[in-house]
Amino acid sequence: MAHKKRPRAFTLVELLLASFILAVVLTGLIQLFMTCRYLNESNQNLVAAVAHAQFVAEAVRGSSSSVAGIEAAIDNGAWNLSSNALAAAPYEFSGLMNESVVTLVHPNQTNNTLRFNVTVRWRQGSMVDHDYTLETLVSR
Repeated sequence: MAHKKRPRAFTLVELLLASFILAVVLTGLIQLFMTCRYLNESNQNLVAAVAHAQFVAEAVRGSSSSVAGIEAAIDNGAWNLSSNALAAAPYEFSGLMNESVVTLVHPNQTNNTLRFNVTVRWRQGSMVDHDYTLETLVSR
């Protein structure tokens, strides 16, 4: 008596197992893609914030020939900027979401230098607030 060969096919269990493995792999890849996308946006925003802080710091340093004039302008809030102020002339930056620039004289001063901070704050996504602070010196 000869055995008849049945056609070889996948069983339902094998198909379910393969589908489960594929779903796990795809879920991991989607998570990786979303994380990379978030990190890319974070890095782009940080680069923009650093550029804005450097530009404002240079503008502050070049705004007056006297250190006392620079200190008075910082104390009067002349360099505290909103998103709208950054988008207008002379800056014309494409601002970050809810961006603000705050410039403060550093509390610990020495006799021959003026130390000040430029802080850029922005919101990434809908809930996460970030800031970047640049500290710089001006010789008296």
